[in-house]
Amino acid sequence: MAKRAGCSLSATTYYFNGLEDLLHQAGLVNIGLWASRAERVADRVEAFKGSPNLSQRVRFILQATLPAQGGYFGHYLQLISASQAAPVKHAYRQGRQRLNAALRRVLRQLDSPLEPEMVIAVVDGAAVTALSEGWNVKSTAAGLLTDLITLAHGMPSFQVPGASTRSPAPGEQSSVAAQSRSSAY
Repeated sequence: MAKRAGCSLSATTYYFNGLEDLLHQAGLVNIGLWASRAERVADRVEAFKGSPNLSQRVRFILQATLPAQGGYFGHYLQLISASQAAPVKHAYRQGRQRLNAALRRVLRQLDSPLEPEMVIAVVDGAAVTALSEGWNVKSTAAGLLTDLITLAHGMPSFQVPGASTRSPAPGEQSSVAAQSRSSAY
């Protein structure tokens, strides 16, 4: 295990119960770094004076969802490869709530009706498309996010698969839907 992990035998046997544990812990570190990045952006958005315009909103969302220094190919290759290592896949799933919570803070502060799952799906899809077709990742994601925000204005929010699908009673509006109709992008 130590040789495969590129660590000393004493370090791996002292700190980890085996390769599965090492992979799981590495996955938790990765998702923790991504969530920390999104939390820092949420702090900046919450401290922002005034109302950000559409391009500033998109920029904040991209800062929360994409690696700051580029390296997009490696980032997405790692995400896709996680499906081949159950401990990493489970760690990513476990840490996803923290990432979603941070992005939800960003979105709510921007008065967006969008949910983190939808935004991440659009950004990730844009990144993979851009990488596979030789486009600029940030520009592609920014264009699609701009379209999504514009389309979402005045529409009900995205429903997470498996979430409650209860419709509002007659005359009742969800707070997110009411916010989306009253907020200006």
